Amino acid sequence: LEDGRDRRRISWRTVRHEPLTNEEAIGVSRGRYCIVGSWDSWNRAHEMVWDGSSFRYNLQVGSTGVERFQVLAGGAWDQRLFPSIADANPYDDHELCMGSPDYALDWAVGLHEAEQNSAGESFTISLVLSAPPSRTPKSVTWHRGTSAQQIVVSGGVVGDVELQE
Repeated sequence: LEDGRDRRRISWRTVRHEPLTNEEAIGVSRGRYCIVGSWDSWNRAHEMVWDGSSFRYNLQVGSTGVERFQVLAGGAWDQRLFPSIADANPYDDHELCMGSPDYALDWAVGLHEAEQNSAGESFTISLVLSAPPSRTPKSVTWHRGTSAQQIVVSGGVVGDVELQE
């Protein structure tokens, strides 16, 4: 203790330098994305998992039948991915935006008539990136349950399925 304060020191030294593997370098270049939403009152950023073709998050819609969300690039609130219109869904044309919106511009799962009665349903939300080297966010899609059919939220191409621009 010094002057009534607990003071400690820490030091470190480089033990070795190892270059990143190709897989690690690709992981760094594609970044990290988290999803935030209404299911937990926007209180927690949930890590999206890279599956080899997109970042994914499995969502179970709550009792209201509607969940709203945005995506955080690098887990940062000031680097949010959001739609250009409020309550965007797969059936409305809109753009993918990045930054800090002035008001609630969210994607809404379960709001459109084609997704009504979604309470308790599971959806897989996907963030697709553009091809290397840019790897910038290209589109957000989602599909119900384990169905392979994906729904367009923002233009792009997923696998062999051409999505509307």
